[in-house]
Amino acid sequence: QEKLMKCTPFLQNIIGAFLFLLSSFSALAADGTIYFTGTIVEASCDVSSDTHVDFEDTKTDQLKNKGDTAKTKSFSVYLKDCPSTVNNASISFSGTADANNPELFATSGATQGIGLEIIDLNDANQQRLPPTTDTTKGSRFVAIKPGKVTNMLNFGARYMATTDSKVISGKAFSQADFTVTYR
Repeated sequence: QEKLMKCTPFLQNIIGAFLFLLSSFSALAADGTIYFTGTIVEASCDVSSDTHVDFEDTKTDQLKNKGDTAKTKSFSVYLKDCPSTVNNASISFSGTADANNPELFATSGATQGIGLEIIDLNDANQQRLPPTTDTTKGSRFVAIKPGKVTNMLNFGARYMATTDSKVISGKAFSQADFTVTYR
C-alpha cells in the first residue's frame, strides 16, 4: 500500500505560493522586441494638382529657331485645409534636364529639338522654373489662406526649340515632380 502524505493547510499555502512564483517567472520572460519609430513633421496643407497637361497638336513652324516657344498651357497646384501656421508656399520642380538647355525639362518620344519650359504664372514676370532639387529655387512665395479654403498656385508649360536645327515632329512626353515649401 501507498502511503499518502498529509499536508497541513500552512504547508499547502507555501507549496501553492512557490508554484505560483515559478509560473509567474515564465510569464515575465521576453519573447520578442517591438521597435517604434516615426518622424514628427510640421503641419502642412493637403496637396493636389492637375496631373496631365495636354498640348494637343503643336506645329513645328512655331518652333523654327532656338528659343522659339509654342503656346503656353496652364496648370495648377492646389493647397487646401492649410493650418494657421502656414502663411506662404512656394513650388519647385525637379526632373531630367534637357541636354541642350538645362533650364528646360527633357522630352522623350519621337520628337527631337525641343524641351519643356515651366513658368510661374503667379509672378508678373513669369519666372522660369528650371529642373532643380534645391527648394530655394522654386516659385515666388504666395500667400496662403488657412482653413477650409482651396489655394490655387498657377503655372504654365510650353515647348521651346533647343537647337537651330529643324524640330523633328512626333509624340513628346515630359515629366516633372514638384515639392511644396512652406513658411
